[in-house]
Order: sequence, then structure tokens, then C-alpha cells
Amino acid sequence: MSNIILAADTEMLRGSPLDVALAVAAEVGFPAVELAPRADLLPSWVGRRASPQAVKQIRAAAAASGVRIASLMVCYGWASPDEAERQAAVGYWQRAISVAAELGCSRLNTELTGDPSRRRECEVAFRRSVEDLLPSLREHSIRVFIEPHPGDFIESGRDAVDLIRNIESDRFGYLYCLPHTFYLGGTIGEQVAESRDVIGHVHLADTFSPGRIIVNPPDCRVRTHQHLDIGQGEIGWAEVFSALAKVSFEGVLTVCVFAWPDRAVDSLRANLRAVRDLAGQAGLTLPGEL
Repeated sequence: MSNIILAADTEMLRGSPLDVALAVAAEVGFPAVELAPRADLLPSWVGRRASPQAVKQIRAAAAASGVRIASLMVCYGWASPDEAERQAAVGYWQRAISVAAELGCSRLNTELTGDPSRRRECEVAFRRSVEDLLPSLREHSIRVFIEPHPGDFIESGRDAVDLIRNIESDRFGYLYCLPHTFYLGGTIGEQVAESRDVIGHVHLADTFSPGRIIVNPPDCRVRTHQHLDIGQGEIGWAEVFSALAKVSFEGVLTVCVFAWPDRAVDSLRANLRAVRDLAGQAGLTLPGEL
């Protein structure tokens, strides 16, 4: 039996009610979804919007569609050096944990957040937030998988893995977001190998090398990247799946493409085929395969 869950991120279906988005994912052939931040559920940076009744309806819709809610993506300022903002973020986190538990979902995905120019202060705030959240995570058996997003207080994959490893709690793991590869440092194989003891979630989408993107003025402090269909950018996909196979990856693979809301269904279908083909070539067994 496969220990990998294959999920579709719902971001490109954000214009549809959640029950419709779940039905679309099921119709395309995904066994699971990752619920992206939404104004009617868990919007980024602010508190919970969905009522307890709405959460029950979402859980019922998922059951009716036959699609599992594998993860929720949230983003709050838990690494903010501003203590009032950090405490507010912890409160948002507590509500997100309760929503995940109500949905029968055992994992939350997130970003480190913070400011790379204030790394030490942000790390202090982050560690304080982790300690604040650990009791609730243990109580509800929820795990948190963290990605270093370009522009966060840590942008290096190796440094993020070291930080997560040093939390010394099985409540926290590493999320490798492939579209951020060119900012994380090292080859894809090196990044996967270095995180093998904590990696539990992977976001799948393509991107171009940042050097190909022209911004004006040239000294803009931006971290350009894309979330394209697999094969549309410069990620070495054979290397990705070979590296995952070498570490006997177990966890969730989420197709995390944002670029094509105008052809969301076709994009999801194409990426599902690509993932299955690439996994098969690397010897990885996905759900629904023998």
C-alpha cells in the first residue's frame, strides 16, 4: 500500500464554492485536496471566518465527493517581532487548529513568514509561537509542515530544515515547495537528501530561474517565482521524483499550481497525469496504483 497521498491545491478553484471545488477535484481524479486560504474559511493574516456550521458542511461535502481533506494551508504572522501581532497570530493559529480537527484533517501547512532583515528577532518570535502552540497541536494530534518562502526570515532550505529539526518535536515537519527551489540553495537532490528526516510534504509546480525574470527598477527587492504546470518551467522533474524515491518519501504530494485559473480543470488533469508518469518512472507508488 502506498504511504503517499496525492492532493490538489484548491487555489485555482477559489472562485467556486468549496463543495464545487471538492467535486471538481474528485471528478479530475485526485483522492485528496489541500484547502488553500479562502476568505470564507481561513484567510491569510487574519482570523477564522467560517462558522462551526460551515465547517460541518465542508466536512460533509468532502465525504459526499469522496475526496479526503489532506491538509489546510494557513499563513499568519507568528514570527513577527511585534509582540501584539505575534500574539494575535497565535490566536489565529489556535482557531485554525480547531478547524482542522473539526474537518478530520491532521496537518496544517504554513510559511515561516517574518523579515529576512530581522532574522534574529523573527526567530525568537517564531520559537515563542511554537511553544505556545505545541499543547494544542498535541491535544488535537495535528502536525504542522513549514516551508521557507522567498522573503521569509529564513530563505535557505538547509537553514529551515535545521530550525525545524531543532524544535525537537514530531508535531513539526518540513514542506519542500518546488517552485522555491532556486532560492533554497543546492540541487534538488541535495535539498531532498538533507531534509530526509523531517520532510513530509511537497508542493509540486514548475518555475523559471529568477534570473530570467526582468523587474524594474533593477534593484527591486522582489523574489520572483511562478507556480506553473509541470513541464512549463525549469525544474528537473526526473531529479525530483528520483530524489523522493531515494529517501523513501512518505507524506503528501500536492499539485500546487496557481497560474491557470482560466483553465483550472485542464491544468489539474495535465498535472495529475504528469505526476503519475514521473512517479512511475522513479518507482514511487501513488494511491490507486499496485
